[in-house]
Amino acid sequence: MKISNIIFFALASQSLFAMNSARGEEPSIFRPSGVFINGLSHHFKNHGQQSVNLGIGVYYYINNKPSWLTFADKDKLAIEFDAYSDSYDDFGYAGGLSWKRSLISDNLYFGLKAGLIHEDVASRKSWYLIPYIVPFAEIRNGSFGVRSMLVPPVGKVTDGYVTLQFMVDF
Repeated sequence: MKISNIIFFALASQSLFAMNSARGEEPSIFRPSGVFINGLSHHFKNHGQQSVNLGIGVYYYINNKPSWLTFADKDKLAIEFDAYSDSYDDFGYAGGLSWKRSLISDNLYFGLKAGLIHEDVASRKSWYLIPYIVPFAEIRNGSFGVRSMLVPPVGKVTDGYVTLQFMVDF
């Protein structure tokens, strides 16, 4: 594993530790709000990418929101981190924030996810860590959910794709 991957993981772990402290609970990166499994992707242009992108991630809901976020009282904010096999069967990872708003009684959500991502092939065409912001739709049934993210075409970095993640709240 490259030293930069280890440094990124250490920084992400510290962020998760700090986030858990803000929840008013005993700090622990081992007590997330839930996990998600990265699953499938569909690319708008096929260049030999694989469509099964297995990986795992964690998310931590931010329960104690800062007072300046009064507009988001009914929204859900979370810190997310995941590691996965990218579309070229290389190691990829991402970390960032997600915001989602319920559209239909806590069963259907719309949201945005923003953060930094590293994938070996994409990073060769751009920076090592690539900033991103992507829209998503999420369907929930109790503690279980499915999220679909739309990654739009971005120059030489990607031709765009749609992904599926399977989610479980704790």
